[in-house]
Amino acid sequence: VGGVRFLVEDGVTGYVTAPDDTAQQAARLRSVLAESELNRAMGQAGRAAARQRFHPDVVTAQTINVYQKAISDQRKSL
Repeated sequence: VGGVRFLVEDGVTGYVTAPDDTAQQAARLRSVLAESELNRAMGQAGRAAARQRFHPDVVTAQTINVYQKAISDQRKSL
């Protein structure tokens, strides 16, 4: 799925596999289902990463920076 490599840290918050490698996908899925500790650890790491990257304060600051850069670039071109 496009964008997954951006969101998933392989082996930490989940697994990244080749889109056409169904054998690897099945093996990774089996390991997560069979190992409850791995499942729990990846779930917690994924939630923590999402909270950090997509916290409203972080997203708001990034959005403000984009607008400020756009305004600054427009002023420079005038």
